Amino acid sequence: PVIKNPKKSNVTNKNLLIFSLLYFLNDFFQDTVYQYFIEIKWRECEDYVNSLDFSEKRNQNSSMEKIIFVEDNDSIRESVSSYLRLENLEVFEFRRIYGVLDAVKMKNPDLIILDVMLPDGDGFHLAKKIRTFSVVPILFLTARTSESDRITGFEVGGDDYVVKPFSPKELTLRVKSILKRFGKNAKGEQSAGVWQLGEKVLSIDSLSHRALIDNREMLLTPAEWKILWMIATNQGIVFSRDRLLGECLDYMAEGSERTIDTHIKNLRTKLGDTGWIETVRGWGYRFSGKKR
Repeated sequence: PVIKNPKKSNVTNKNLLIFSLLYFLNDFFQDTVYQYFIEIKWRECEDYVNSLDFSEKRNQNSSMEKIIFVEDNDSIRESVSSYLRLENLEVFEFRRIYGVLDAVKMKNPDLIILDVMLPDGDGFHLAKKIRTFSVVPILFLTARTSESDRITGFEVGGDDYVVKPFSPKELTLRVKSILKRFGKNAKGEQSAGVWQLGEKVLSIDSLSHRALIDNREMLLTPAEWKILWMIATNQGIVFSRDRLLGECLDYMAEGSERTIDTHIKNLRTKLGDTGWIETVRGWGYRFSGKKR
């Protein structure tokens, strides 16, 4: 393993050498690696260990859904992680942003729980970086309660938003709901369709979860995908915001109508033409493409 920014790290060459030796003997020394760094309280190193892939042991639990949990409050993180593990979920804990991007790329998680205010950066900014290469569902945790913050969270690609304080049990239920809709074990329609709007062509394959506009693949978040599939396969039907929340996102929350508006705004941007999704004032949204 390589520390990308050695100047910003507290890891000495001696300790990095010890860590490297243990890593290459990971099957025998994995627990020792964690114990070593935990005992000397090098939290930055511990987070970096979390981002590494001890492949053989991880592959034994490949059927388990994986969650990356980024939260600097130890009490919250440990409590929620305990609840999640009781649900047979594999949880990788991080106290800060450092190492998270590498972990997302290496572990291919089914969900990211991301605190917004972290010691070394902003969760919204991290989510934007993640969205450049992954559509993994992101659930934001934050003490920020304003509607503008909620909207920002959805605009940068978030799929859900939970305001502190919250119950660990409640959050666990929310996580299970997201995984049921979007996780690797989610059961969805196995079909495909092609729609046209003027000269533009939209192709959607629900089996591969791919959507192409004029043969150019769109990078859709799970929530955006679910909404697009719902309205496209029910051509001509007007969907209220409440119905989209219930059937696509499966929850009701304060400020939730704006949640749908933000997802629709993002979809229109990615489709490249606002004409694909029509606003029916006072009622909701309707898909305007014609199925071929």
